[in-house]
Amino acid sequence: MICVVDRKETKMTNFKTLYYFESETFSLIEIKRILPNETDKSKLFFWLLFDKQGARLKKLNFVSMRSDGDTQFRVFENEQLSFDSQKALLILNNEDFSENQINFIQ
Repeated sequence: MICVVDRKETKMTNFKTLYYFESETFSLIEIKRILPNETDKSKLFFWLLFDKQGARLKKLNFVSMRSDGDTQFRVFENEQLSFDSQKALLILNNEDFSENQINFIQ
C-alpha cells in the first residue's frame, strides 16, 4: 500500500497497487485509490507509466479491458497493453516516448 498526503485537504489518501511491471527504462503501475464512498471508476483506478531515463510520469487514459485465458488486455487512448503473470507488452501509438513498444517483467 502506498500512502501520500493530499495537499488540498491535508489528509491521508490510500492507494493499493493492483499491477506493477518494470523494464530497464520504464515502470508501469495500476493503482486503486481507497475511497469508500466513491463509485466513479475513473476516480478510483489509474494506470501510470514512468520513464526512468527522462524522469517523466504519464497517466494512461483507460478505454477498455478484456481477458483471454491467462492473458489480460487493456486498451488506452494511445496505448495497448497485454500481460500475464510473467510478462507484459505495452504498444505505444504516440510520440511521447522514443520507443514504440516496451517489454516488461512482473
